[in-house]
Amino acid sequence: MQSIDHELKIEKVAEAPNGAMRLLLSDGSEWVVGIKSWNRLNLSLEKILDVNVLRALEKESQYHLLRTKALELLGIREHSRQEIETKTYCQVS
Repeated sequence: MQSIDHELKIEKVAEAPNGAMRLLLSDGSEWVVGIKSWNRLNLSLEKILDVNVLRALEKESQYHLLRTKALELLGIREHSRQEIETKTYCQVS
C-alpha cells in the first residue's frame, strides 16, 4: 500500500461489469469491491478515507479480484458427468 501524504477521498463511483463497485480515488488509484464491502465499510462518494479504511479497502479489493478469477476458472474447467446431469436436472425443474 502506498504511503499517504494527503487525504484521499472517493472521487468517482461506477458499477463494474460484474455488478461490483469501481472506485476512483483522488490519487488516481482504482479499486473494485463488492456491494457488501461497500456497505460494510460505509463508503460514499466524496468520503475522506482514513488509513484503516484504506487498508480494508485494499484487502476487500484484492479478495474481490481473487474471487472473480476463481469463479472464472471454475466456469471454464471440464465438468464431470455427474455435475452436468445435476446442472441439466436443475435447469429442467
